[in-house]
Amino acid sequence: MGGGVKRVLVIDDVEGVRQSIKIHLRGAGYQVSTAGSYTEGMMMATRQLFDVILCDLKLPDKSGVEIIKDLKEQNITTPVVAVSGFIDAAMVNSAKAAGAVAYLPKPFLKSDLLALLAGVLQVEETGRSVDG
Repeated sequence: MGGGVKRVLVIDDVEGVRQSIKIHLRGAGYQVSTAGSYTEGMMMATRQLFDVILCDLKLPDKSGVEIIKDLKEQNITTPVVAVSGFIDAAMVNSAKAAGAVAYLPKPFLKSDLLALLAGVLQVEETGRSVDG
């Protein structure tokens, strides 16, 4: 991955959430694309290269867990951070079991989002695994 601008895909069905995350990340120097559904998110993730994907676990057409599983089936190794406004331990565990590298509960602080992304990207570049 190396240097350069990091590309982030944000998949969330709430327009306001997508725009808010996009503003925060662009302000921090990320290139951001957004999708509002499983279908749109999968289409973007399979056609473009991203450094990290932020994916809401509750989407109107399919769950974020299904996105994580389906990306793996297509050999797309982009790290996925699961995001949810519902504290559902079973869903969080399913997301991690499917391959999510981290979980971020909504609402979250901009600083928490940026710190988490920086950590995920650093792990990707150094090849070390995240424990947590």
